[in-house]
Amino acid sequence: MMLPYVFQQLMLLISVFAFLGLIVFTTYLMLENLMIFSLLWFVIGVIFATERVVTIWDQDFQAKFFALMMLPELMYSLFLQLAYLGALLQLLQGSTGTWNHLNTDQSKEA
Repeated sequence: MMLPYVFQQLMLLISVFAFLGLIVFTTYLMLENLMIFSLLWFVIGVIFATERVVTIWDQDFQAKFFALMMLPELMYSLFLQLAYLGALLQLLQGSTGTWNHLNTDQSKEA
């Protein structure tokens, strides 16, 4: 019963490390001036971006433009993965997970 949840968390952890590894490796290649243009990966990227736009073709221009932009989605994905790592760190440290921004005196009055 718990096996699908454990598998999901394992796959999420792998994706976090893969994405962070991509960022680190790409940064290294850029700093060392070792980036090369690959026609294969360029074509794959164009196919992926085209698929994103074609699947929402019946929407307005703003939706098509937003689907074409990859950076906002990558930034949001990075934020989610950092939040996941923060939660994992709290779990490993044995944090109790409290809501410190709530004032218990005010919540009892309501």
